Amino acid sequence: MSTNGRSTNDRRKSILESLQQRSSGGFTTYAAELMAAPLGGTASVCTITHYCRTSVFELPGCNLNSDDPVPNQEICIRNGFRAAFVSDIKSYLREGGSQFPHYAIDVSLRDGVDRVYREELKRLKPPKVPIFLAVEQYESIPATTLDNGECFVVDECRDGKSIIEGGRDGKRALLAIRTCDGAWPEFSPDMHAVNTILAAVKVEQNVTHHIKELYSCSCFVSGDGRAVYSLHPTMNIAYGGVRVSSPIDVKGLGERAVRVRTLHDGLRRDSATIPQIAEIIDSVLLDKTQDDGHYRLWYLRLWQAVAEAKRVLGAATFEHDPAVIAGKLPAKNLTDYRNRIAHWWTGRVDFSFITGIQLTVLELLRRKYGKGRLP
Repeated sequence: MSTNGRSTNDRRKSILESLQQRSSGGFTTYAAELMAAPLGGTASVCTITHYCRTSVFELPGCNLNSDDPVPNQEICIRNGFRAAFVSDIKSYLREGGSQFPHYAIDVSLRDGVDRVYREELKRLKPPKVPIFLAVEQYESIPATTLDNGECFVVDECRDGKSIIEGGRDGKRALLAIRTCDGAWPEFSPDMHAVNTILAAVKVEQNVTHHIKELYSCSCFVSGDGRAVYSLHPTMNIAYGGVRVSSPIDVKGLGERAVRVRTLHDGLRRDSATIPQIAEIIDSVLLDKTQDDGHYRLWYLRLWQAVAEAKRVLGAATFEHDPAVIAGKLPAKNLTDYRNRIAHWWTGRVDFSFITGIQLTVLELLRRKYGKGRLP
């Protein structure tokens, strides 16, 4: 591996390590018992063996018109991971079977997806129909037995109010509380797989805003196939912006799915062995924020990622290229603006450059992994 590749790999490893949850400090198992008591909690034992996560995103940049049923358009399916464009999302998730059991075992997922589907139906007017990007993960994890005050059976619903999202009267659920002195699975979900799908969609749709997550939830799974809800600090970040969409029919949706699949397969293949591509996938996705400082850091990271991936992407002179690759700004201007940010020559982010660097990177990825320049 070149020195440049090692540098990218080391930086990427540092970023991923910084995102790992730290287990020091926090609640003790005694505190967990006190927390569970008002929920009708009784101590229990369970062995966690799997992890489920399902995320439902908008399909940005288009709206679907159809008077007929819309077939599912598969983007990727492999062991423990699948993604697809779907319209009747409840039926799609319900048919996951033993390979993707999340919908069957998690009352929160069923409730959340039903709510999102109803909201989309209410928002749209015929002949428009809902269209979603559904991403599912079902991962095996090292078996972890919670038998020291970390696991409880609680009421799903108590005094008419849900304890578990979507909770039902008279039903009970497993709740695991992460503590500083108890057991907890040593596991981190594969978010790079999700990012690769989102990056492929962003390239195909050529959108410069974030891809809106409509709903997402996760749970552990016990050895006997029950959902194990967890309680521990989490953070979820997403980004807003102006959305422009164009009509699309069922045939067009299928063609788009084929192109996204091609992009995804190429990105996934190369990111497994080329750290620069893995870094650019994660860098090109934009979070929901209004923070100027975040945009500065994000711009620097994305510029650095594409500068280090330039030869792989066939743009060896990227930093100094006076030509416009995509959008309105030459690559050289994007580099000049990177230097202005890095050396604090600008007091506020110019969003024409935020848009410009994204369009440039999306075009380079499209040329390398997809159909090439947009018409």
